[in-house]
Amino acid sequence: MAPTTPPSEERLDSWKAIAGYLDRQVRTVQRWEKEEGLPVHRLPHKKQGSVYAYKSELDAWRQRSQAVVEASAPPAPAVSGKAGTRRWVTGALAAGLVLVVAAAWWYAGRPRVATPTAPPAWGRLFANATREGGAPRLIALGPAPRTALLSPDGRTLWVGDAQDGSLSLVDTQALRVRAVLRPGGALGPMAITPDGLHLYAGRAGDSQLEVVDVATLAVKTLATSGVVTDMALSPGGRTLYLALQYAGLDALDTASLTFRHISGPACPSYLAMAPDGKQLYIVYQCGGWGGRSGHDAIGIWDVGRRELVGRLLGPPQVGSALALPRDGSELWAGMGDACVAPGYDHIGCAPGQRSGINVYSLGEQRPLRSLPLNAPPQSITFLSGDTRVAVTGGGVSIYDATRMAELEHFAATTPGNLVVAKDGKRSFLPLTRQHALAVLEASPANCAPPSAELLGWWRGDGTAADAWGMNHGRWSGTPDAATWRRHEQVRAPVAGERRPATALPQEGRLQQEVAVPPYAPGRVGQALRFSGGNTLTLGHDSTLLSGESVALSLWVKPEGVAGVLASKYDAATGRGWQLRALPDGRLAWCTGSGQPGACGAQAGARLATLQPAAAGQWVQVAVTAAQGAGEIYINGRRVAAAAMNLRHLEAPPADMVLGGEGWRGLMDEVLYYSHLSPAGIRQLAAMPACMVGPQ
Repeated sequence: MAPTTPPSEERLDSWKAIAGYLDRQVRTVQRWEKEEGLPVHRLPHKKQGSVYAYKSELDAWRQRSQAVVEASAPPAPAVSGKAGTRRWVTGALAAGLVLVVAAAWWYAGRPRVATPTAPPAWGRLFANATREGGAPRLIALGPAPRTALLSPDGRTLWVGDAQDGSLSLVDTQALRVRAVLRPGGALGPMAITPDGLHLYAGRAGDSQLEVVDVATLAVKTLATSGVVTDMALSPGGRTLYLALQYAGLDALDTASLTFRHISGPACPSYLAMAPDGKQLYIVYQCGGWGGRSGHDAIGIWDVGRRELVGRLLGPPQVGSALALPRDGSELWAGMGDACVAPGYDHIGCAPGQRSGINVYSLGEQRPLRSLPLNAPPQSITFLSGDTRVAVTGGGVSIYDATRMAELEHFAATTPGNLVVAKDGKRSFLPLTRQHALAVLEASPANCAPPSAELLGWWRGDGTAADAWGMNHGRWSGTPDAATWRRHEQVRAPVAGERRPATALPQEGRLQQEVAVPPYAPGRVGQALRFSGGNTLTLGHDSTLLSGESVALSLWVKPEGVAGVLASKYDAATGRGWQLRALPDGRLAWCTGSGQPGACGAQAGARLATLQPAAAGQWVQVAVTAAQGAGEIYINGRRVAAAAMNLRHLEAPPADMVLGGEGWRGLMDEVLYYSHLSPAGIRQLAAMPACMVGPQ
């Protein structure tokens, strides 16, 4: 039965009403609907359409969006006295009325939204390992560790080897290998029962399933009717579903260890179980149920009815990784090589696209949006709170699950799947080529900047994406000759590791010329690297309009070369602002004079002198322009202040650009505000002190 229409007070029937509910301008919520998936519905009419939205959906969207920032906003001031009592009573009555009336029918049959949780106690997963002086801890394992699985109690990490078939048990607290099982044969997908008593591991390239008794570490081998490509457990752990290459789908009764074959298409590839255990999602190769070459279908298996009841079709995809958030509202499906393999039609692929992830609405059973990637995803994992998603393949990336923005990228070679400890303090990553398990200590949540009036945040953590808004950067230009170096493709042995004999002949002194990447170890995690010939453009957007004030904060490690650090300046009209490094070592912070080309050190710029030791060292620079005055701060201390002409502060047609005119050095934690207080600047200057992980 379709859900009944919700009560009228739940519905907002215009852009103005939606904007008022979210306390934003109409153009802002319209942009959010277009770019960030704000849940707005449309009613078509003959001449024009109308829009409406439901408060519950907007609240759920806002909770997911806000939870991405690792630090919670300051609490609202308490309301006291009669006014506070009236507001509390009114709010309680309204909330009670909505909940009582709506709960009976509106939420029935709709995807459930997970109960909001407190912001995570730990923030960036890779920041400590990738900052200057940082490195992941490596635990030596077998020749090709590939698949990691955390026990339900979080105390043990099981790591399967894709070459010698060893199964290592790693103590997640002591960070040491407690035991190694050797059932034989390369291992592939793994699953563990919710009670933690039994672990299942498929043999890669062999029709066998290993069943491990966790208490005794005894291993039992079961013959399967095909190679296990993936597996999924029912929520209670009673049934294990096996995707068998070219042999269809089997279900294993985990109590009796008997198999039951499930009829259907012959080429299941990856599986994902709905959180409530009612549906099993199966992505196929060989086309699948109703699919075609390069557009494989995802089947929806009804567990209770034991039959395929639906399918997801359309976008380019070839049997690849699947994942669902805990509320079961979406399905994330990898595209595989559908956009590059010559045998596929590439219909639906963007120009130059190599791979990506398709996101489906399971309530409406249709594609919602896609996330382009440079390499096919090997695994997709929703992290705590479902606000972030870890994707491996071409390295490891952490994405904002709502805005699809890349928050962090760890340039690991041949990584396995990322596993995050239950408390969020550590994550574990098998590194196949390094024959080791990387242990990554997360940064505390107080590594986040003040959020009031923040418009953009470019961390530089291996990505140019905006970690706050939608103004993602794009690199342009090329490195100059000084940025090319000799890159040695030889890794030093990890202490205590066992190197396979097959790897020894490949060791040597093979070298090649490579370009230095635009990211490097930074002050907080990684940093943006400028080498004199490259710039980072942050596309013009209405959220970057300066208005009557503007503020910029960034950490810089200059190489003593003059140039433009940051600008939003239109040379044709002379409008905008610039932050420049001058040949004599000073900084110039200026607004446009209204004359084309006149914005520079001679145009009423405010100047600050950097200390001679600043070249090659990290300093925090912050500049503000508000109420007719401009200020420059160095390491949280104001060093210059004077009147500035702010009439030409805005440069609507101009992009915001980092780097330019040959400037060389590193930039980190670039933050753009409409206004920033001196206290906020001091807080940003102290950010590196938060980079202390768990002991």
